[in-house]
Amino acid sequence: MSLSAHVIEGVERYKSLHNSIGSVYCDDLYPVDKGSSERRSYLKKIIERGEDQEGKKYLAKYKIATGFVREEKEVMAAKEWKGNLSDSKDWKRYNYLTCGKYGMLEENVSGDKRYLVYKCNQRRLCPSCRDSYHKEKARKAEDFAAAVMRSVGVECLSKFRLTFPDFIRDQIKTKAQRSAFKSLANEFLQGVYGCVANKSGVYNRGSVGVSIQCHIRSTQECWKDSFHLHASVIPVIVGLRSYLLPVVVPMRNCVILIPVYYNEVCPWDKVFNEDDFERMRLKWSKLVRRLSHKLGFERVDEIPDEVGVNYSYGYLPEAVQQGKGKGFDLAYDMRSPAYDLEKAAAAVNMVDKKIIMSFKHGDFGYFENWSFENYTYQVAILLGYKNLNSTYGWLRRGAFYATALGVEVEKEKDDFTPVPGLSIRTEYKREYKAEAVPGKKKIKIVEHLCVRSLKDANNPGPWIEIDLSQVHGEANWIESRKKRVYSVAKNKSPP
Repeated sequence: MSLSAHVIEGVERYKSLHNSIGSVYCDDLYPVDKGSSERRSYLKKIIERGEDQEGKKYLAKYKIATGFVREEKEVMAAKEWKGNLSDSKDWKRYNYLTCGKYGMLEENVSGDKRYLVYKCNQRRLCPSCRDSYHKEKARKAEDFAAAVMRSVGVECLSKFRLTFPDFIRDQIKTKAQRSAFKSLANEFLQGVYGCVANKSGVYNRGSVGVSIQCHIRSTQECWKDSFHLHASVIPVIVGLRSYLLPVVVPMRNCVILIPVYYNEVCPWDKVFNEDDFERMRLKWSKLVRRLSHKLGFERVDEIPDEVGVNYSYGYLPEAVQQGKGKGFDLAYDMRSPAYDLEKAAAAVNMVDKKIIMSFKHGDFGYFENWSFENYTYQVAILLGYKNLNSTYGWLRRGAFYATALGVEVEKEKDDFTPVPGLSIRTEYKREYKAEAVPGKKKIKIVEHLCVRSLKDANNPGPWIEIDLSQVHGEANWIESRKKRVYSVAKNKSPP
């Protein structure tokens, strides 16, 4: 299905206006509503055209993912480490280039074995480590939220997406400005639940637990800056309360009153309606106008009376199993800033170092031709962003309020103690295959992990496929500190 000429001309004007990075395949625009099958057919046409030209062969990214990542890292490493390197920097570079390639087959005194993979843990440079780090943060946030909600008797997590007018969004550039708008979002969300802080920043009526994530780029067009905020709210108000306890003083033969403080927990059970959403949009517009004026932004008077506030629910896992809706999905909200860009790489030409990128705009999708230099430069920019996730209200001190919330916090136990003399060095390789999803007309890219023994360096063992869950450190981020496990306290019965 070809699109009309005026649509193609509109794309060209749009791309030139926003200074896109690559060149557009204007003959291969496709309507988004046709789904992923339409996208694959147009991508296939581009790849087939490239195969007719010598040295222009493109392959789907998943087919050469390992080589693509290796080449990507070589380019980034050449920019990061230049000239004569010290031993420590040279070792750091080596760990970066071999991240996820080597590991150990560990064994303890009982004969139990487990695979361990070595990661470089350089989140500012390594897309894989950065992705694992964000997934682990999301997992911990989901575990804690679920434990609190089960204990208090709340079934739904509130999720918000806060946006800005284009002309204001384009002026939010610095870390300080992003932090200011995150704090503003917290002020707005606390107010939605009736929790207002005084001039000293104290919530006299208590606060709700708020987690806010900054998203720098557009999800559909991740080459374009499009600052917006995702927020999740645990709808439980925790406030400091007190009562006067009478205490007898025998020596003075009198009674004195001593204030006793405690944390009161109150679940929020109100259901928002359309009138509430309208008030939210009006309030958010007013707050954005106030902060924009304070920051000296231009065109503040043009901010509309209502600014985008999108709302959705996230249900407890057991509620999702009963068919009540979607889960928390914090892994999406808290994803790595480079995740969307990596996902957009659809096909790669390893000979000419070219990449076909897939994007969407409005009702249509399109493809662009990028160079490796352009791609790695953008990845480096995105990985350089820090402090994108913040917590507010009582969630900032979640472990401190755990007792009042009826949540038990324990350090995760790792009973596996390897014996160094029994450990065997291993090597890993990853393959990605397009597989059909059972019961659905969908194709999913599935990672397959293989390992071989390097006990004899001159004669490596055969490649054996293993499950990802068997490899310690492959699916989850390994921290130097012990992980925490959250559950409903034993002396607390869920409502």
